[in-house]
Amino acid sequence: KEQELWAAAGLPEKDEHVLSTGQGQGETIQIAAQRKAYVLCDSSTWARQKPAGLSVLLVVTMVLSLFCLPRTVPAQAQGD
Repeated sequence: KEQELWAAAGLPEKDEHVLSTGQGQGETIQIAAQRKAYVLCDSSTWARQKPAGLSVLLVVTMVLSLFCLPRTVPAQAQGD
């Protein structure tokens, strides 16, 4: 997801200021705390980690559209 955000912002894929940890989000949060760096993560990982030395700068809420369609039963199945 991060690469998509960089591209949308017009930033290069590789940059000397960007570190790819190759780890999961929990480990990446710990690395960011040690380096006093920024990190992108989901809220559930953040809540589990409760990283000392880092604070939330921006919260983005994704709204999911759920479409519910009524279930229809074909006329043959209804005994018509």
